Amino acid sequence: MPSGCNSAMQNPRLFYSRDLIYCENNVADSVLDWVIKHKTTYLQSLAPKIFSNLKCDAICERSSASAEVSNNPDETLVFLDLETTDLEIRKITELCMMAVSKKQLLLQPKRTVPNECDVLTLVIDPLVEIDPDAAAKTKLTRLLITKSEKNPFNRQVATAICQFLCRFSEPVCLVAHNGKSFDFDILLKHLDEFQVQQELIKKIKCYDTWLGFRKMPCIKKPLKLGVLYSRYFKESLAYAHTAEGDATALMKLVNFHPGVLDAHKQERFVKP
Repeated sequence: MPSGCNSAMQNPRLFYSRDLIYCENNVADSVLDWVIKHKTTYLQSLAPKIFSNLKCDAICERSSASAEVSNNPDETLVFLDLETTDLEIRKITELCMMAVSKKQLLLQPKRTVPNECDVLTLVIDPLVEIDPDAAAKTKLTRLLITKSEKNPFNRQVATAICQFLCRFSEPVCLVAHNGKSFDFDILLKHLDEFQVQQELIKKIKCYDTWLGFRKMPCIKKPLKLGVLYSRYFKESLAYAHTAEGDATALMKLVNFHPGVLDAHKQERFVKP
């Protein structure tokens, strides 16, 4: 038992007292280390009600960061982010996929992204006008895209996406923030015309980290990607609303909070 924590562990009321929680950081950190090391899940389950917001977050973050994510350690994670014309027509204007093995990501130092990550980034001509609000966020306008002579979402683009996903060792899982209600459905609709390509990726799973974070008891709302990033990294999200910037941010969040991968169930990407 860490120095300074004997009496606290022997007396739960003292352990939960505000005096202890707001004592010097080294003692409070020692308590958290003891809770995590000895897997005192009962204490952790009570943390949201008893600890200050700061220490509740600390227990949740450090428990998650120190957890062994045992489900499919050899799985390939492909972090996906899309930018679209608007929230109605939702034609893709930019796509990014960043692939890394789960084992490799979890061995990576916190707050970093593996150098050996495979990346596919595409700017796509939506063939329709882009909503001004979306253009202001993404810095992509229809005029800029057409001047750059970018291809629309055609068979070549569909093939590039599917062949990229087929490069990796199975099982493969697409990971996106708010993916279930946005990224996954949109990408599938764009691929619907190309059944041969869809056949290549029918075994791929998908996972929504927004749903995962929502099921973690110590995670405070709101759960927007930029808010979570600022909360845990104490800085604003650089290159927000660019597909590669958001995919990179999500990978860093999962590296920092690996427990989120087990908080919710995976689903099939291509529905039977």
